Amino acid sequence: MTRKKYTIDFKQQVIQEALETGNNAVVARRDDLNPNMVGRWVREHKKDKLTKTSDAELVQDYNQIPRKMNNSKSCSGKKTLR
Repeated sequence: MTRKKYTIDFKQQVIQEALETGNNAVVARRDDLNPNMVGRWVREHKKDKLTKTSDAELVQDYNQIPRKMNNSKSCSGKKTLR
């Protein structure tokens, strides 16, 4: 069984609905989620652990990371003795 990954935007939408309704179970049922997970997202939001950046901003930040190319000679798997 693989773990599902939800976007930050989706989590923020679910959190907003949960805070507006005051009922995590109703929101979870509507979005086919576990109520405990919705509750955890709300708690993390209140503790400000859930980041406020959108997925598009994360991708943009990732693409701006400079890539270092290793210009050294490739290893052939042989060791030389000195």
